[in-house]
Amino acid sequence: IFDRYYDDLLIDPARFRYKGSVKIIQFVKRIIPSPDIYFILTTSPDIIFKRKQELSKKEILYQVNKYQKMKNNNVIQIDVNKSIEDITLKVYHEIISYMSVRQKKEV
Repeated sequence: IFDRYYDDLLIDPARFRYKGSVKIIQFVKRIIPSPDIYFILTTSPDIIFKRKQELSKKEILYQVNKYQKMKNNNVIQIDVNKSIEDITLKVYHEIISYMSVRQKKEV
C-alpha cells in the first residue's frame, strides 16, 4: 500500500521537483508494474482547497480533472466527502470484489 504512485509524477511533477521531459515519464511508466488496484481519493476541488490551501484552486481543479481521466480496470475513484466509515466500507467492498473476481480466474 502506497499513498503515492508513479502516475502522480505525470499529474503533478512539481510535487516531486521533476523538471524533465514528460515523454521520459511516459516511457518509463511502460516498464513499471501497475498496481492490482489503484484507489484515487477525491472530492470536489472546493472541498480540497478548504483542506489544503498550499495549491491554487486552478491547480487543484487541473489535478482533479487529470485524476478523473485515469480510468481503466484497476482505477477506482473514492469520494472522500463522506464519513470515514463510509469510505472504509467502500474501499473494503472494492477490495473484496476484486479478490473474488481474481480468485475465480485462478480456479
